[in-house]
Amino acid sequence: MTTAGEICTRAARTLFDETNTRWSEPELLEYLSDAQREAVNLKPTAYSKSEAIPLQPGTLQALPAGAVALIDIGGNMGADGNTPGASITQVDRTILEAVRPGWRSSTPNISAKHYLYDDRDPTAFEVYPPQPDPAGHVQATFAAEPPVLAATGDTLALSAIYDTALYYLVLSRAYSKTSGTQDFNKAMGYQQIAHQLITGRKVTKQELHPEQVQERTKR
Repeated sequence: MTTAGEICTRAARTLFDETNTRWSEPELLEYLSDAQREAVNLKPTAYSKSEAIPLQPGTLQALPAGAVALIDIGGNMGADGNTPGASITQVDRTILEAVRPGWRSSTPNISAKHYLYDDRDPTAFEVYPPQPDPAGHVQATFAAEPPVLAATGDTLALSAIYDTALYYLVLSRAYSKTSGTQDFNKAMGYQQIAHQLITGRKVTKQELHPEQVQERTKR
């Protein structure tokens, strides 16, 4: 795994500032933390977690603190969060409402059959049927906010395949700094290269579950 120091050192060398005179080490670490978050905003799967999360009674649910967006709900995990159960499929809201108009007031069941998701509210989702009280758990995969980098020895949260993109984003921030070395053309150029490396030929929405893509396309 790559450390923050490796990227910061590489950037400082390119900036001809290996002694961290113009850009201090804490400053470059801040840029790198921002770069990781920017990468996740562009490509949700750049840093994701998969874990059993507790549900709340009813239909409306929320992702854990630090989550950025839902990627998928895999299946039920029982009352204790450790008992794998039936799979859960995503369903189109209009289809569910056409078949069961009063689905939110259906008989509660700890085993969810479907989930509904709208990326305009990225950290929330609904389940059908409603959860009882106490509620169960589901296996959720979600994009998460990368931890802040506090020291050069900290390991990057993102895979090494994003190292070059993060390096370019650090350079972009460095050249945006108000100083005698400020250069917006370089800043924008490095940012564009980084974005291309992160997204490739994919559009951000293609990182979502297939049913989520279909739902977004309708809007």
